[in-house]
Amino acid sequence: MLVFLGVSVGRLEANDLTPRQEAILLAVVGEHIATAEPVPSKLVQEKHGLAVSRATIRNEMAEMEHLGYLGKPHTSAGRVPTEVAYRLYVSRLESAEPGLSRELTWVRGELAHAGSDLTALLRTSTRVLADLTEQAALACEPITPGQSFLAFSLAAVSARAIRVCYEMAEGRHELLWEPAQPLRSDQINALSEALANVLSREGLDRLDVGALAEETDLPVEIISGLLQLLVENTEQRVYVEGAARLFAYPDFQDHNRLQELLVALTQEGPTRALLRGVFGREGITVFIGSELARGRFCDCSLVAQTYRGPLALRGAVAVLGPLRMPYPRAMTAVRCVAYEIGGILGKGEEGEVDGR
Repeated sequence: MLVFLGVSVGRLEANDLTPRQEAILLAVVGEHIATAEPVPSKLVQEKHGLAVSRATIRNEMAEMEHLGYLGKPHTSAGRVPTEVAYRLYVSRLESAEPGLSRELTWVRGELAHAGSDLTALLRTSTRVLADLTEQAALACEPITPGQSFLAFSLAAVSARAIRVCYEMAEGRHELLWEPAQPLRSDQINALSEALANVLSREGLDRLDVGALAEETDLPVEIISGLLQLLVENTEQRVYVEGAARLFAYPDFQDHNRLQELLVALTQEGPTRALLRGVFGREGITVFIGSELARGRFCDCSLVAQTYRGPLALRGAVAVLGPLRMPYPRAMTAVRCVAYEIGGILGKGEEGEVDGR
């Protein structure tokens, strides 16, 4: 069995639930993932063997609704999990789902057949991940650690628009950035100087947004918006497979919302920015809903893992799906594929995969 040590799952506030409440909550999350339906107290009692009355379960569920872990649709007596509940559920996943071991031979065969050609390998990886998880799958080429910016500057061109100029080895670039809130000239200058200094040494993949926000006294959201713009305009290629599988989920029945999501998945800029948060993290990374900080993906979850490519450069593979994604299987599949890619490219990740 593949055991996840140090799973990176984003922010998790201190758990304010009693053991009984947590047991009920995890049961609700599991049932909702399986059925996409609101979960009633009767089902929790009968299927999960809790030695308490149905009335007690209802009371506990009502309390967890008050605490923000559960929601109650107006048309149903059952409850549905919130993002906070999914985060707690993911944090409690200590091991991978063992069922994937039956498919490891197939995974290895498919990836080995693609060989060490990076394009063929990543295209095959996304197809394999989409088949294994029934989600949209993504893979991006390795990003060069510390890829240096030879020059970087910001300059206001209007009350809201800022010109971003930077130079890299392949040439000079110019972009127009409209931050979420207007910036004063002294703020623009401070951010320009700080980024010029950091990007000349670190590169985008290792930039510490929190430290930069503290240094410039600017909100993290402002700096993240600028970095997303830069990431979206890099040359790193992203491959996507299985986006049409999202049609099958009742979670995405709003056709306008689904169309917006599918369009975003066809564009390398948004998908590249989506995966940027994975770099610099070890092990499986799970982003849930608003943690993605991307409007087009805010009602999705992303399960991702970096892989080590040629010259120890790192790329990433991931699956994107609804909040009620079957997380154990998604985490297992992503971890397995990332490990196999690293092995084929000659830089296997640390850790073991079931049956290897």
